[in-house]
Amino acid sequence: MIAQTPRRVAIVHDWLVIYAGAERVLAQMLLCYPEADLYSLIDFLPTEERGFIGNRTVTTSFIQRLPRVQKKYRNYLPLMPLAIEQFDLSAYDLVLTSSYAVAKGVWTGPDQLHLCLCYSPVRYAWDLQHQYLLESGLSTGMKV
Repeated sequence: MIAQTPRRVAIVHDWLVIYAGAERVLAQMLLCYPEADLYSLIDFLPTEERGFIGNRTVTTSFIQRLPRVQKKYRNYLPLMPLAIEQFDLSAYDLVLTSSYAVAKGVWTGPDQLHLCLCYSPVRYAWDLQHQYLLESGLSTGMKV
């Protein structure tokens, strides 16, 4: 019998700003893979909502350090595909993405298994696009 090498697992989630439906699913993914490393574009989840993450360090993207991102992270939507592609996941055998926006766009190699739990798209980018742009003051272009 050949011993199998333990699989290294990465879990990638779009962003961590509130504990809602997608984060409840993410919590279950983390329970299934307790040794998995967690990646997210940004992490501003309040302390009282972080229990499901445990002691994990969340690896974030360059967007985490941009001006006013904590309150205006949606303004950076055009940069998010680029940011998600910057994560180096080459050391992982299994990449799980929890995605309603861009996490599914992570780059994986031919020897990696990438499974995506893909939710319905972010509403403000599709059916509420015009309302969101007006309310955010973005109807005439991107502003930070």
